[in-house]
Amino acid sequence: MGAGTAPTTAPSTTTATGMPPTYRAPTPPNAPALVRKSQRSGHVRLDYQLGKDSARCDSEALFRKIFASELKEPDPFVPIGSVDAVVTVRLEHDSPGFLGTIELSAVDGTVVLHDAFVERTCTDAADRVMIELMLRVFPATEPPPPPQAPPPTEGREHCQSEAIVTALRALRGRLDAQEEKNEEQEEKIRALERALAEERKRKMDLTFALSAGALITANLTSNVGPGVWLGGDVRSGPLSLGLEVRGVLPSPVFLKPYDFDVSQVVALITPCGRYGVIFGCVVAGAGVEIHEDSNLQGFHGPASQSGPVLQIGGRLGAEYFFGDGPLGARAWGEVLYSTPDTHAGYDLGDGTVLTWDRPNVTAFFGLGLVLKFGSDAASGGAR
Repeated sequence: MGAGTAPTTAPSTTTATGMPPTYRAPTPPNAPALVRKSQRSGHVRLDYQLGKDSARCDSEALFRKIFASELKEPDPFVPIGSVDAVVTVRLEHDSPGFLGTIELSAVDGTVVLHDAFVERTCTDAADRVMIELMLRVFPATEPPPPPQAPPPTEGREHCQSEAIVTALRALRGRLDAQEEKNEEQEEKIRALERALAEERKRKMDLTFALSAGALITANLTSNVGPGVWLGGDVRSGPLSLGLEVRGVLPSPVFLKPYDFDVSQVVALITPCGRYGVIFGCVVAGAGVEIHEDSNLQGFHGPASQSGPVLQIGGRLGAEYFFGDGPLGARAWGEVLYSTPDTHAGYDLGDGTVLTWDRPNVTAFFGLGLVLKFGSDAASGGAR
């Protein structure tokens, strides 16, 4: 604050934005006199900048409107006549708060004033910038003529310090009030989020899915056997319940010098739990197993035999949806225990009997597509 100036004191009231409405500090020693209203030949140009993550900050139009209201003068940035000075204001996110920067430059580009402030919110940063502009760039009154006998330097510094302390106290009070309001708003948001979560728990958003694909068997026949599967399931949150029909295509069992084919058709129920793209299921089902003899000799019983098969076990898999659509891919593997025991074989006629006992534990591996319908079909469910 320059020598020979006398500050005015701030009134006890504040404006809607929380800033002292009429307090004006004298122009600092290095501030050009052209920013004073009575000495402007033209206007002060505003360069208003919004940096990163500042979409919710005040627009330039709103900033100028509020500033003119607080200044109790017409908008000082209206382009009338020549440019006397340039004020640059920049607001940007500076984790965990917001950074407000002001810079006053002469027409020739000389930087007269540069300062920056960190506040909790962008609104706080904009208000702080306005206060600093009013105190340091746009004082409301002209400084009185210097006295014949200037007061001692210590007295002037004391007045200046008192004015700054008064302004900072008013600013701190406004920031504290704003912080309380922010905390109240955050608590309301948390309450709404909790209510929404409870509402989602009460309301079951069901999703339906159809799936189909190919599979292979392991430890069922002499070689890996092919098959197909078709299923559907209903889902709510991380849980689902599915029904699946599986067919194991005829695959050979070799008992040299003979062989016969084994196939299965089984209906399965699959309750599952899901986490992200991973799912795990309990698998249980019942169906029929068929044995077909192509040798037409020596086979125990008729050429075609069938019997019941019961299976139970576990499945682990992954499901991924393409983009935001309802179409996805599914891959899974499972291990099942089959009962009752099944036997087949050949009598070679010389007292030798070749016998095949179906393994009780068999593995299946599937790959296919899945199509979802329901409330979250558009998003493809969990990614």
